Amino acid sequence: MKKILLLALVVLSTFCTAQADLTETVVLQNDFEKGETLFEPVSRISVSNKMSSDIGSKVVHFRTDYNSINGYSFATVHFGSKTAGARKVKIEFDFYMDEVNPNYAQYFTIRDGNAVPEFGKTVYSDGGAFFYLGECRSGQGVNYWSINGDYTSKDTKSYFNKWLHVMVLVDVKGKSVDYTITTKDRGIVLNEAKEIPFANKRAMSCSQIDFFADVNSTDAYFDNLVITKYSDPSSVPTSYNVTFKDKDGAVLKPKMVYFCNVGETFMANELDLNTFFNKDGNVKYIYKSGNIPGVAVRSGRENNINLVFDAHHQIDYSVKAMKGTEELGIAATGKGYIDGTSIAAWNKYIKHNGMWYETVAPYSKYVDSEVSEVQYRDAYIEYFFECEDLTMSHAAAATEIHSGYSGSQAPRHYGYTTPDGVVTTSYWSTPALERGGIFTMKIPYTRSSKTNSTINICIQTPDGEIKDTGRTLTSVAQEGLFKVDNLEIPDGCALVLYNKVGKNSNIYMDYIALSRK
Repeated sequence: MKKILLLALVVLSTFCTAQADLTETVVLQNDFEKGETLFEPVSRISVSNKMSSDIGSKVVHFRTDYNSINGYSFATVHFGSKTAGARKVKIEFDFYMDEVNPNYAQYFTIRDGNAVPEFGKTVYSDGGAFFYLGECRSGQGVNYWSINGDYTSKDTKSYFNKWLHVMVLVDVKGKSVDYTITTKDRGIVLNEAKEIPFANKRAMSCSQIDFFADVNSTDAYFDNLVITKYSDPSSVPTSYNVTFKDKDGAVLKPKMVYFCNVGETFMANELDLNTFFNKDGNVKYIYKSGNIPGVAVRSGRENNINLVFDAHHQIDYSVKAMKGTEELGIAATGKGYIDGTSIAAWNKYIKHNGMWYETVAPYSKYVDSEVSEVQYRDAYIEYFFECEDLTMSHAAAATEIHSGYSGSQAPRHYGYTTPDGVVTTSYWSTPALERGGIFTMKIPYTRSSKTNSTINICIQTPDGEIKDTGRTLTSVAQEGLFKVDNLEIPDGCALVLYNKVGKNSNIYMDYIALSRK
């Protein structure tokens, strides 16, 4: 047995004098000398037991994969059955982290494994945590040591590339956390705080420790885990089940088991109520009923919450483009659900028998049937080009949905100057217009920056020469419609939108419509 564990038990007994009204039980203790790891690798990580040359004993070693930055590395250990019904849970362990690039993150997290994360965080990140510590992404180009996302410590030499010890006391009922971080020998206190409110108020138990990272090929180490449960002497630990069934009572997925004390009230949490899909992904199950709050857990019987879900089957839908009773074609097709979440979108313009037709906003709707209709009218335009179909130099770096005009993809038109001053031009060109003339041109746009951008309107002759018309498009608003009257394009020439000044225009353009004067 390691000496450090003996010291931990001395600290434990001293600490527990403050918990005199509670029963103290060490529910999990491991110095990893027998080769265990406890942690389960979940994503892009290897977990092993190895001898540490720093401290001369075996430890848990985390090694993130080379492609961690393309997703995340994650490993976890569950202990919810051991801390069931606890009023408080104390977790102590030693850890070691390499200092890494400040653009990335790595940290240990203590959480309720069943709680739904708040703040839009993923369950594999820091959302829903009682407590997390490590190097958390600052976005400021500086390495910060972070506790619960507080980027105040630049003194990274005190925290990285060395062994430290942490003690975290989770008050499950009071929903607060105390912690102390020290050097491994407990000689120097580096940071401590008391009664920090839970980040996730929905958390009901202390049941999980995670290691999370989104940095390539880095190392972290973990050792000397001690988990202590503090419970009311009169409490009787038990559990309850949450089941998932359809309206006919058929089981849709395995039940969830939660731990608590007899007499406590119980209910399903928000994660249990989430929509889910069948194995093939073509049936969506949406919660309907069954979550009755305030039911007390009883002993000597099985306690169940039976959730009922409605089944929504995926359909193939189509939207017909109509002019009165005349069918012009199919405006949209796809797969979706009639549940108020699937959206069918169509273009503003459609071509039928050589003629262009247009519809008015909105250019989408929720799917409500397998077949539906949308009305179009004469558009009085001669040429129409979706911008994603144009010939491009320096093809668009990104696209976005331009729902304001047609609901279709709008590629980005851009040009730029390299750091060494080389001007890079960009242009888009339409096919040659067989029959030229004087046109009115309309182009819906958005822009990705607040600064105005200008694009030159040019003509490409049949022999390939690009001639500037002397006219420009300038984005004077974040979103708008370029409109140019009396634009002359000779027979056999192509329209060219040309950025020749080397400035990043960052304009997303949807389509080009040419109407004859």
